[in-house]
Amino acid sequence: TANELITFLAQQTESLVEKAGMTLDNIRGIGAAFPSSVDFKRGVTLESSNIVSLNEQPVRNMLRQRLQVPVYVDNDGNVAALAEHQYGAGRGYDHMIYATLATGIGGGLILNGQLYRGMHGMAGEIGHTFISDSTGYPCGCGVIGCVHSIASGFFMARYAMDRIKEGEESRILDYAGTLSNIDMIAVGRAFQMNDPLALEVVNRGAEYLGR
Repeated sequence: TANELITFLAQQTESLVEKAGMTLDNIRGIGAAFPSSVDFKRGVTLESSNIVSLNEQPVRNMLRQRLQVPVYVDNDGNVAALAEHQYGAGRGYDHMIYATLATGIGGGLILNGQLYRGMHGMAGEIGHTFISDSTGYPCGCGVIGCVHSIASGFFMARYAMDRIKEGEESRILDYAGTLSNIDMIAVGRAFQMNDPLALEVVNRGAEYLGR
């Protein structure tokens, strides 16, 4: 549930503060990133296709009440874009697109040196953009053929699993152990060994992400 997640996040925060030899009284504020569309002004997670318990949750106030310090919340792609612009490859550039590629696909936009959230906080969220009417798995957004349903880590691993079920030989299975354990870590290891199926999985994902 959302309450359990917030309790866990609060406990992790308290542990980090303690390890740093401080107390929450020393903290000016806390930033929290969520895999969800976020109403930044209200501090509410609106909709998450991966953690449905976050839907319409006032996470900023929940964390603030638990920790008694100022809290700022945003979408994980936006926060990653900010970090990359300030400290990574985006330093010195006024405009930047950041894409998060993991279990899901997200993104963030830096325009004129500032994070751009858009009217509803969804700017840069490329994951559920429709790109194919003939490829993809059913997605939590309700669409078959969005970027996430083809190029996310979760569905690329599922594609590899299905191809092996169909009889394709691959070293992916050597690294995963069993079909049900196939993930992108196993695919990545096989990819480094130039395994044909692993190459197909990654190149297919990259092609649709590029589109």
